[in-house]
Amino acid sequence: MVAFSTVKAGDTYWQKARVKMGNTTMSRTVVYPVKIIEVHDDHVIASWNSNTPKKMYERQITKLFRNKPVVK
Repeated sequence: MVAFSTVKAGDTYWQKARVKMGNTTMSRTVVYPVKIIEVHDDHVIASWNSNTPKKMYERQITKLFRNKPVVK
């Protein structure tokens, strides 16, 4: 997990999520990269999975991982 005070511009963190596998009841765990573009007092501008940069607040940042998680 990442502390908001240690985040710097240019860092890449990782987010784990559970996603459905098509139109079924099965799901799988996926890992997405989150690249930090800018750091402000109460939020950061980040690009999630190489998409358009958006605001992410402290509550969202603290759920990210510093090292890429291993998916079993």
